[in-house]
Amino acid sequence: MDSIYLLITTVASQEEANALAQKAVENNLAACAQVQAPCQSIYKWQGKLESAIEHPIHFKTNEPKKGTLIKFIKEHHSYDVPEIISIKLDEVDSEYATWLHAQLIAP
Repeated sequence: MDSIYLLITTVASQEEANALAQKAVENNLAACAQVQAPCQSIYKWQGKLESAIEHPIHFKTNEPKKGTLIKFIKEHHSYDVPEIISIKLDEVDSEYATWLHAQLIAP
């Protein structure tokens, strides 16, 4: 069975988070997308210390869809340089893994 990945990004608003999550699932790029609670991010941008409220999204996908999901996030994200972190999961419940893979098959 293909590996499962958790992809994480953050966006500027709840509306953008909901829209990005919904589009990814509707397009069979992620089996599930969880919009997380807002968080305070502190970072440097163009040499200046910044602080912003951001909205994390956790996408669950598999190996065949991972690259397409990354491209999709980049194309639909409002940031010039979006955070996209991909984590290969070592352990996933077998029933959940079966469900996840089934969701990513185009209808």
